[in-house]
Amino acid sequence: MARPISCRARGPAAAVILGRENGLRSLVAGFVRIRTFGHRIQSLTTSATSVFAVTCLGVAAYLLTLPGCGKNQLQTKVVHGTITFQGDKVDTGVISFVPIDGTPGPTTGTMIDNGQYRIDTRGGVPVGKHRVEIDARKKTGNQVEEDDGSGLRLVDETVTVGPPHYAGDQSPLVMEVTADSDGRIDIEIPNE
Repeated sequence: MARPISCRARGPAAAVILGRENGLRSLVAGFVRIRTFGHRIQSLTTSATSVFAVTCLGVAAYLLTLPGCGKNQLQTKVVHGTITFQGDKVDTGVISFVPIDGTPGPTTGTMIDNGQYRIDTRGGVPVGKHRVEIDARKKTGNQVEEDDGSGLRLVDETVTVGPPHYAGDQSPLVMEVTADSDGRIDIEIPNE
């Protein structure tokens, strides 16, 4: 719960300070003179320069969230395929492509549904070399109760298929995503 703040303030920056918690107050404190006593702001003074600086910080933060352009933009490829175990499509699971060996970009992944997956969020998987982590599951035919936060419901029981280390950072699966490929990567999970 937020603490009430008593404040005598001047200028438009006061609205920025009054509605925020301590984390932002300390960020803005470099541009705004704040006198405090304990946890209470006693006075706050601002100038046109500090308002300009705070505005510039906001604009810069917004611009950092926009996608890049030109040669520095991350090159990606939509990747899709089929995941099988012992020749059969896995029922469900999760697949992740983790960049390795200097490949730039974030880890990308998606759900596996009836053996199929497709990663197209944010343009797909970064081009380059990746460790592939697969948590593949098959349905047992039974149903179990699961609490989804709003109460219990029945869901299909699943069990992991394949070696468990394929689902984590010890996965030996390494795939190269190239810009000129069709993006199809089918994977047969070995039964080690």
